Amino acid sequence: MDKDDLEKTKEIDTITDISDEKLEEDCEVIDDDKTIVGDKIVEENIVNDKVLEDNNDDKENKSKCKKKIIIILSCLIVLLLLIWLCLDIKKNKDKEKIKDDVYNQSELSEKEKENKIKSYGKKLEKVISDYYKENNVLLSYDEALKLIKNDDDISCSIHEIYDDGGVYLSDCSFGGKKTKYSYGEKRQVNEPTEIVEDNTKINVYINKSTGKATLTKPTNIKDYDIYVVDCGRIYQNATLFENTQYVLYQTSDYYMQLKNYVTNKKILENVSYKAILPFKNKDSYDTKYLAVLIDNKWGIYNLDTGKVIVAASFDGFSIGSNNNSTTGPMEMITPVKNNLVIAYKGQKYGVVDYTSGVEVIPFNYSNISKVGDYLYASVEYGLDGVIYDLDGKLVIDKKYNNIYGITNGNYILVNKDNRIVLVNMSGKVIFDFGDNTGLGKLNFMIENNGELFFQFHLAEDTENCKEYIYNLSTGNGSTDEVSCGGIG
Repeated sequence: MDKDDLEKTKEIDTITDISDEKLEEDCEVIDDDKTIVGDKIVEENIVNDKVLEDNNDDKENKSKCKKKIIIILSCLIVLLLLIWLCLDIKKNKDKEKIKDDVYNQSELSEKEKENKIKSYGKKLEKVISDYYKENNVLLSYDEALKLIKNDDDISCSIHEIYDDGGVYLSDCSFGGKKTKYSYGEKRQVNEPTEIVEDNTKINVYINKSTGKATLTKPTNIKDYDIYVVDCGRIYQNATLFENTQYVLYQTSDYYMQLKNYVTNKKILENVSYKAILPFKNKDSYDTKYLAVLIDNKWGIYNLDTGKVIVAASFDGFSIGSNNNSTTGPMEMITPVKNNLVIAYKGQKYGVVDYTSGVEVIPFNYSNISKVGDYLYASVEYGLDGVIYDLDGKLVIDKKYNNIYGITNGNYILVNKDNRIVLVNMSGKVIFDFGDNTGLGKLNFMIENNGELFFQFHLAEDTENCKEYIYNLSTGNGSTDEVSCGGIG
């Protein structure tokens, strides 16, 4: 055996020994040209092709996996959007069908239904009671509904509200579905079935639909509820007290009274008084305050609280004319501005704020009259006068020897250095009539047919007077001696 054969034999023996050993791998490199796969020898280029092919397959598989993941995620997103859309549609449908889904009586126990009706009735009674305490007005059923939160969609076709604020409800339903439950106790309401024809009683007609009150007998009487106010004596000048449940009227002895036409009870029923006087500015009554006559003295009360603003201390009130007497029937008190009224104690006049009781102009004057936008106050008519604005601020005081009076809103007759002079509010001289020799007290001042008249008594002469006349058109003035009394 030659050397080459020997080398080949050794090589075969070596391969045989290696094949008998347990290998950890399935493939092992033998030489640069060959590879062992299991018990077969395969050319290396074939293995490389297979590996390359496997790698390509792996890449392709990975690409396919990514595409699958993207498709799955896209499907999930679309599914989520569809779920959200479905839920939103369902939510809207639930809102539209709330009466069926929320107020379905099959979902409420009988006890729950009863409790809901009771809660509803209590809410109504509370809001009616609170409103009455604050405004002295008994709300209607429909008015009360606007002031409560009705989440349960309850309605009662039979509803009655009584004088004390009590409520009776029947024929009630949830979301249009009727129940057998009611609230409160039905009472016997003694409403008149016919109109009372009696000059001591006032008929008040309330429209059943609008709740509006009127003292005028309607033609369609069936559409109205009728309330009767018993005056106890013959009345006159009856009127509704603004938008309240009160009617204002005057008795045969000229005393004003105010009664609730629903309850037939007088205002401030816990106060012992003879008469009342309302405050009225222009065309509107002040329904919060009232002057009350107690033991022949006038006081002022707050109707909302029932508290005293001014204790009974005034002898009367003035309308602010030159004649401050309140003799004869007085139906109301007219403020000079806002809340300010002229009142008097004995023979002394002043101005008070009736809402607070604050004394704005002291009670030092025998006369206070309103002229235009000013108040003329004097210790004696035509003597020692001063001028205030309507807010009670002093405008002209002791600038002149005497301020006789003001007329036409801006013309003031004064004694300036012992001369009778007509000036305006700023002190500018309009006309100088000359000296005041021989003049006594001022008899009257008046505007008539475009002329201003000031008539004075002559000193120590009760029958003859002297007139000072100013023509507003021409700006000329003149004097004349006349018999005391009317315009000369």
